[in-house]
Amino acid sequence: MPLVLRIIMIAVSLLFFTGGLYLIAQRKLQLKYSLTWFFLLALILIIALVPAPFFVLAAWCGFEASSNMLFFIGMFILMSICLSLSVIASKNANDIRRLTQTVALLNAHIQQLENKRNQIQTLDHVRSNTYTAHKE
Repeated sequence: MPLVLRIIMIAVSLLFFTGGLYLIAQRKLQLKYSLTWFFLLALILIIALVPAPFFVLAAWCGFEASSNMLFFIGMFILMSICLSLSVIASKNANDIRRLTQTVALLNAHIQQLENKRNQIQTLDHVRSNTYTAHKE
C-alpha cells in the first residue's frame, strides 16, 4: 500500500474521530450511536498502520485484491450502520406515536375537567341568584 494512501487514511480517520468527539461534547451525537463509527475508524487506522496482516487475510478469504476486501468490509459496516439507524428511527416513531396518544388522552381529560368545572360554576351562579331572589 503506497505511503501517501496510508497517510491519507490516518489523517482522515483522525479527523473523523476528532469530529465525532466534538459532536459528542456538543451533545449533537450520543456516544452509543458513535461507537460503530469509532469501530470503523479504528479498523481503518489498523489497516493503515499495519497493512500486511490485512493483505494476508484478504488472500486467505479469496479476494484477488485487498482493496476488494476493504470495499466489502466497508459496505458491510455501512449496511450495519443503516440497519442500526433504521431500528433507532422505528423506535423513535413508536415513541412519538405513543407520546402523541398520551397527550391526546390528557387533553381530553383536561377538557372533561374544565367542562365539569364550568357546570359547577354555572350551578353555583344559579343557586346564588336563586338564594338572592328568595331573600328579596
